[in-house]
Amino acid sequence: MQFHPEYAARNVSRRALLVTFLVVAVLYLIRFGYDFGVSDQDEFLPWLMHRLDPDILANDWFVGVQNGRWNVRSALVLLLVPLAHILPVWSAVLVVYVLAFFLCVSALFHIAHRATGNHAVSLLASVLILVLTPYWNLGGNEILNRMLVPSMLSWGIALWGLDRMLSGRPVSAGVLLGIASWFQPLVGLQITAVCLLYTASRIALDPGDGKWPVRARAALLLGGSFALVSAPVLSPIVIEHLRATGSSEAFYVLTAFRNPHHYLPDSFPRSAIVRFLGLLLLGLGSFTFVKKAFLPEGRRSLLTLIVSSLILLLVAFIGTTILPSAVLTKLQLFKISVLVKAILLIGIAGASLTMVPLKLVKRTDLILTHRGTLAAVTGLAALVIVAAFLLPSLANRALPALDRNASNEGEMIRWVRLNTSTGAVFAIPPSFTGFRARAERSVFVNFKAFPFHESAILEWFDRLDLQAPIDEGQRGGVDAMRALDESYHRRSVEDLTRLAGLGGLTHFLFRNPMPHLIETDSIDLVFSNRDWWIYRIPIPAQESY
Repeated sequence: MQFHPEYAARNVSRRALLVTFLVVAVLYLIRFGYDFGVSDQDEFLPWLMHRLDPDILANDWFVGVQNGRWNVRSALVLLLVPLAHILPVWSAVLVVYVLAFFLCVSALFHIAHRATGNHAVSLLASVLILVLTPYWNLGGNEILNRMLVPSMLSWGIALWGLDRMLSGRPVSAGVLLGIASWFQPLVGLQITAVCLLYTASRIALDPGDGKWPVRARAALLLGGSFALVSAPVLSPIVIEHLRATGSSEAFYVLTAFRNPHHYLPDSFPRSAIVRFLGLLLLGLGSFTFVKKAFLPEGRRSLLTLIVSSLILLLVAFIGTTILPSAVLTKLQLFKISVLVKAILLIGIAGASLTMVPLKLVKRTDLILTHRGTLAAVTGLAALVIVAAFLLPSLANRALPALDRNASNEGEMIRWVRLNTSTGAVFAIPPSFTGFRARAERSVFVNFKAFPFHESAILEWFDRLDLQAPIDEGQRGGVDAMRALDESYHRRSVEDLTRLAGLGGLTHFLFRNPMPHLIETDSIDLVFSNRDWWIYRIPIPAQESY
């Protein structure tokens, strides 16, 4: 049963939006949980802690690299520093995480409502996009993450820029997209490219409607305001790229060794490709054959966005597979499939509700906009959050950081903080994350904390090769981390002593017992439990790497 035009709500209800935010947040917490201090936060949290207290991680190479120049984590750290002077670091990060989460949900809600005028569709689309179809796209990226990362904040701001563009406000759209580029340049650039292609497509598809001068002017205003706001961030990146030597080794490390699933189509999981293609067929079918689910202009706008995004995906495929280009590969254009997935699911959500009786759709809309619903959902969300802290069965899943602190890993971290100096430098299993921030001790190198400047990329790779040499040409990602860990755990006393001399290391952390590391004058076992073993080099290295 179709939606009647007079029923389509032209204005978004704030209550419906807040209800949707709370529903998505609760479902996301139950399914994926919230984490802190590990994984991608290895790339900015230690640097944040060093900026708050320069004595912490003063000997850490990766933190030193970040201190030296602007990088893709700088804007997030600059945002967090003043907050972290007022609040504990964990709560400052949580505040920004909730803000980024709300920006993402609210922007998608507005875009869906713009296409259908229906709050129920907007709620359903938000749940489908953010909770039920994680990584059903190409390139292994997503809008939301279970922890704060720069791209999540960038996506929230960029999606609002997209919404402003759809509402005919090119200047504010360009400003928002420029701000998004401060937190993740690729997200801001790619959504801006989609917006400009969208405008060009509307001019090409509707040449006789007389609106092309307005649209051309809008494109100029959007592009100009984006360039003005993003210039302080993008200009240094462009200049550095022009000055770079174009090292083939650095390009290999960036694209094929560390995260090929972000750059190279032959590394995309088959399941993700199949799911994305399935959504593409179902979504395009929804827009094409269930027109009654959408407002005419909203349907036209979202279809044009899909076409614009697919053009970029085609360019990405050609530039990485058919006519390989270093520049196009580095741009990670497959990230735009995240936006395509979102738009397709808006179409699927709209089409699916046409199968629901109109009376039920109207009643659902009334429920979503009622103040009692907001109060009830708020109470339910509070109960879930309390339960996440109190119930072990839920806490272990929803808040893994709590379980981690109580584990053997937590015992090891506490020992390190209490029994080693702040100047200690550790070698750790390359796949291990979170050690820097949790133990507040420097690390020689690990896989996750990756610098994006060419010279630093090469040094990062050299450090990994010194600590855990593996066969050259190893394809990256999970397989590389597994090979690196195995190599590291095979090192002899002589290997570790030499590495300590080159890198100024004082301690070695292992996940496995190391019976071949017989205690000698050059190495001592100083800590062990069921999961972790720490060896110390008594005489600090005199040489530096």
